[in-house]
Amino acid sequence: MKDFDTFGLPHIFQTISDGEKTGTLRVQKEEKEVNICFLQGMVKMATSPHKRSVLAEGLIRCYEIEKETLDAIFAKQRETKKSLFSTLKEMPDKKLRDQEFILKICGNQIQEEIYELFQWEDVSCEFMEDTIPENIFDQELFDLPIALNPQAIVMESAKRKDEWGIIRSTIFSNKDIPYLVQEKNPSWEGEEKDKANIMQLVQEIPDFQEILNKIGWQNEEIIDLFVSLLQTGTISGKKSKELRKVLEILSLLVSIPNNEEILIKIRLNYFKIVKILAELESKEKISTSNEDIRKVLSILESINGMRDFDEILEQVRMSSFEALKICTSLIIEKKIQMKSFEELMLMASWDLIREDTFKCIKIYERVEELGYKNLETVRWLARAYEKCELTNKSLEKYRELGEISLANNLYEEAIRSYKQVIAFAPEDLEVYEKLINVYNKNGQKEKSAEVSAIYARKVAVFDKRKAIMVLDEANKNYPSSPSNLELMAMLYLDMGVKENAILTYTILANLMRKQEKLEKCLDAYDKIIHLDPKNIKAHLELAKGYIELNKIPEGIERYKTLGALLHSQIVGKKSKDVQDLIDILLNVCECIICYDMNNIDAREWQVDTYIALDDSKTALNILREIKFLLQKESNFDKFILILKRIVSMDSEDFHSRKVLADTLLKQKKRNAAINEYMQLGVKSFEKNDIRRAKEAFDSVLNIDPFNLTARQRKSDILNMLNLQAKAVEEYKLVGYLAKAVGMLPEAAQAFSQVVELASDKELWSFLEVARLYEQIQENKKAVFYYKQYGIRNLNRGNYGEIDYICSKILDLEPGDTEAVNMKKIAQAKFDLLNRYLEQLEKRKS
Repeated sequence: MKDFDTFGLPHIFQTISDGEKTGTLRVQKEEKEVNICFLQGMVKMATSPHKRSVLAEGLIRCYEIEKETLDAIFAKQRETKKSLFSTLKEMPDKKLRDQEFILKICGNQIQEEIYELFQWEDVSCEFMEDTIPENIFDQELFDLPIALNPQAIVMESAKRKDEWGIIRSTIFSNKDIPYLVQEKNPSWEGEEKDKANIMQLVQEIPDFQEILNKIGWQNEEIIDLFVSLLQTGTISGKKSKELRKVLEILSLLVSIPNNEEILIKIRLNYFKIVKILAELESKEKISTSNEDIRKVLSILESINGMRDFDEILEQVRMSSFEALKICTSLIIEKKIQMKSFEELMLMASWDLIREDTFKCIKIYERVEELGYKNLETVRWLARAYEKCELTNKSLEKYRELGEISLANNLYEEAIRSYKQVIAFAPEDLEVYEKLINVYNKNGQKEKSAEVSAIYARKVAVFDKRKAIMVLDEANKNYPSSPSNLELMAMLYLDMGVKENAILTYTILANLMRKQEKLEKCLDAYDKIIHLDPKNIKAHLELAKGYIELNKIPEGIERYKTLGALLHSQIVGKKSKDVQDLIDILLNVCECIICYDMNNIDAREWQVDTYIALDDSKTALNILREIKFLLQKESNFDKFILILKRIVSMDSEDFHSRKVLADTLLKQKKRNAAINEYMQLGVKSFEKNDIRRAKEAFDSVLNIDPFNLTARQRKSDILNMLNLQAKAVEEYKLVGYLAKAVGMLPEAAQAFSQVVELASDKELWSFLEVARLYEQIQENKKAVFYYKQYGIRNLNRGNYGEIDYICSKILDLEPGDTEAVNMKKIAQAKFDLLNRYLEQLEKRKS
């Protein structure tokens, strides 16, 4: 059963009793715990892990045992190291060895333990049926035949509950300090009359003299006591039984050992103590028994105007209920009174009291409970709790001190108080807000920002958005806190809001620049770049910063990174769309070149930028600078690329093209080299630079002797230079090469050049051209060259060749008149020749 009020516990006892259950009931409240053993529905034993055994507690509270005897029992136990039960068995006093006596003591104490439980609130209970946990109960005591009726205990607890109500309505706090109220002395007016009345009543007591002799008092002394009690209203003086009751009380009082010493100690005479006891007895607060009177004396002896009720309860040998019940009666009867807050504050100033910090604490606590709390009491208690290591109490008092100080505009004290709270409870987030508020009110903006950072870190564990709000507010009040800005940026990152993180790092960088903390400024920009690698401003500021710090290599590298980034964003874009980026890139390139004169990349970026700006002239000049720089290096690929760009932009830069072709050849890029040489040759030829053109084509032929185009171009050049013989040879070579690779039109063209340059010497070239045109089915051209060949053979008298050529012509152009006529002429010439030869033969014969 869990979480029930005090009405629940009696119900549990009733249930266990009715069911005659066996087991252990564990009752807990905060750190307090009591285990009660039930055996067949009856209470067998009770014990608490933080208290003495019921036997030890019972002996201490038993007034039948003198204090000296009690001390001797515990001394013997310490000496023998035996259990208390075994120690009692060895004591010389038979009563102490009597089991019935021990049963009575244990039974009474078990009941007191349980009665106290019924005063607890918000308890938790667990009944472990049929279970008696080991090492909880003292086995020797457990073996005693103890069996207490739970229902009787519940009934008694109900009676006590009403009595406790009276006690608590009279004694509001155990921290109150009571003192004895001095009784007024009798007036002694009408003494003779009162004495006569008393004397008459005394005669009604048959054993008066016997009692008087027993107590050892004289007649005059006892008569004076009766008169004093009568005059103070303690007795009415009408009945002899009142006097007999006083005699009984007095008899019991004087029977108490050292009673006179006790009265001297408490500064009471017999009249005053008897008066107190008689009034308590008449109100049925005590009985006329030796034990009750001893209890009252014990309480009065403990009340010295310095002890509070808790201390009194520690002094007296009785239960809290019994002691407080008597104290309540004494208060009601105005025999004792509680000190006022003024008296308590005065006490706290005494040196004797101030030496006992815990005592002072209770005094100040009670003063505050009485409604007289102020800055002084709160401050004193906070420091005292701290000194005594009462951390939780100190924490709350410092919190309270902070609030009071703040309300009174005592900002410095409020700050100290809240800082103490944080020292005791660093996870108490509410106090951070209060401390931040006080710092702001006191104008300590920087301190407020520092605490805000700590607070934000703690809040961020469960609410990053709130942590950012805290930091944002701190930055408004004190915008010079780099740690707050950095923390805010980190929180934004944790939340995945990268844009806000970048913005915060930018603010941080600007702040650090303003404070001339350049390295921290650069660190902020570096973090921005990690988040946004394309952040141009961060790259630029980082590069500038490194240069300022004279970290030139790092600065140049940053400029290079930025240059590459800007270049990638400019290429392929219209200049008007990226003008800002162009301006930055040109500036970056200049910075790079300033510190690295031979840097190629920066110059290439300049080239592309000026091209985007339609400034080809500047771009070309820079390319030539790059060309000059690369000539000193071995980066041939880059060199080739630059040369290509130069010649693509300036086709008339023959020198660059020549260098490009030569470089390609050195790099064994044969085809590319040939192409560039060819281009050089062609361009040079077009510009009438015959010498350069010839050299270019020679270079091609050195690489590729079978390059028809080059040979053709070279042949043309030789022809232009009037070097017909060399030209003819080149044309012939071109013709044969073209023919060999099946390039018949080119071959025909080449041989036609031979015809043109050396028709007389190279008669065969006519026939070669004719055959080639015939092969490519350009019959008209073929016929033309066949005819030219035929005519030249006819003129030379090669009549036999004419017949063959004319036949070829007629095959291509049947009925060709010129061919028919030429054939006839040739045939006639041939016939004439044959006749001439025949005549010549005849003559010889």
